[in-house]
Amino acid sequence: MVEKINDLLAEWDPIGIGLPMSKYEYVQYVPNIISQKDNYLKLKEYIFTMLDNMGLYYNSESEVVQKDIEELIYKIQAIK
Repeated sequence: MVEKINDLLAEWDPIGIGLPMSKYEYVQYVPNIISQKDNYLKLKEYIFTMLDNMGLYYNSESEVVQKDIEELIYKIQAIK
Protein backbone atom coordinates (compact mmCIF):
# COMPACT_ATOMS: atom_id res chain seq x y z
CA MET A 1 0.00 0.00 0.00
CA VAL A 2 2.83 2.41 0.85
CA GLU A 3 4.41 1.97 -2.56
CA LYS A 4 1.10 2.33 -4.42
CA ILE A 5 0.20 5.56 -2.62
CA ASN A 6 3.69 6.91 -3.13
CA ASP A 7 3.41 6.10 -6.84
CA LEU A 8 0.14 8.06 -7.00
CA LEU A 9 1.72 11.04 -5.29
CA ALA A 10 4.76 10.86 -7.58
CA GLU A 11 2.49 10.77 -10.62
CA TRP A 12 0.36 13.63 -9.29
CA ASP A 13 3.57 15.58 -8.47
CA PRO A 14 2.09 18.87 -7.23
CA ILE A 15 5.45 20.66 -7.16
CA GLY A 16 6.31 19.48 -10.65
CA ILE A 17 9.77 18.00 -10.13
CA GLY A 18 9.15 15.02 -12.38
CA LEU A 19 10.24 11.42 -12.25
CA PRO A 20 12.38 9.93 -10.81
CA MET A 21 12.75 12.61 -8.10
CA SER A 22 9.03 12.71 -7.37
CA LYS A 23 9.27 9.07 -6.22
CA TYR A 24 11.29 10.32 -3.22
CA GLU A 25 9.77 13.74 -2.64
CA TYR A 26 6.38 12.73 -1.26
CA VAL A 27 7.10 9.50 0.63
CA GLN A 28 7.09 11.34 3.96
CA TYR A 29 3.39 12.10 3.54
CA VAL A 30 2.33 8.50 2.90
CA PRO A 31 1.91 7.37 6.56
CA ASN A 32 -0.54 10.21 7.31
CA ILE A 33 -2.41 9.53 4.09
CA ILE A 34 -2.75 5.86 5.04
CA SER A 35 -4.00 6.74 8.52
CA GLN A 36 -6.74 8.96 7.03
CA LYS A 37 -7.38 6.94 3.88
CA ASP A 38 -10.86 5.75 4.87
CA ASN A 39 -12.19 9.17 5.84
CA TYR A 40 -12.77 11.29 2.73
CA LEU A 41 -13.08 14.62 4.53
CA LYS A 42 -10.04 14.12 6.76
CA LEU A 43 -7.99 12.92 3.81
CA LYS A 44 -9.02 15.94 1.76
CA GLU A 45 -8.13 18.26 4.64
CA TYR A 46 -4.76 16.55 5.04
CA ILE A 47 -3.96 16.88 1.34
CA PHE A 48 -4.57 20.64 1.52
CA THR A 49 -2.40 20.78 4.68
CA MET A 50 0.28 18.80 2.85
CA LEU A 51 0.19 21.28 -0.03
CA ASP A 52 0.44 24.20 2.40
CA ASN A 53 3.47 22.54 4.03
CA MET A 54 5.08 22.35 0.60
CA GLY A 55 4.57 26.09 0.22
CA LEU A 56 1.94 25.65 -2.46
CA TYR A 57 -1.33 27.51 -2.66
CA TYR A 58 -4.25 25.61 -4.09
CA ASN A 59 -7.49 27.57 -4.22
CA SER A 60 -9.87 25.18 -2.48
CA GLU A 61 -12.82 26.99 -4.09
CA SER A 62 -11.62 26.31 -7.63
CA GLU A 63 -13.57 23.62 -9.49
CA VAL A 64 -10.38 22.49 -11.25
CA VAL A 65 -8.54 22.11 -7.94
CA GLN A 66 -11.51 20.34 -6.35
CA LYS A 67 -11.67 17.87 -9.24
CA ASP A 68 -7.90 17.28 -9.12
CA ILE A 69 -7.96 16.58 -5.37
CA GLU A 70 -11.10 14.44 -5.61
CA GLU A 71 -9.54 12.28 -8.34
CA LEU A 72 -6.45 11.77 -6.19
CA ILE A 73 -8.56 10.85 -3.16
CA TYR A 74 -10.64 8.34 -5.13
CA LYS A 75 -7.47 6.70 -6.43
CA ILE A 76 -6.02 6.55 -2.90
CA GLN A 77 -9.22 5.13 -1.44
CA ALA A 78 -9.38 2.47 -4.16
CA ILE A 79 -6.05 1.01 -3.03
CA LYS A 80 -6.44 -2.12 -0.95
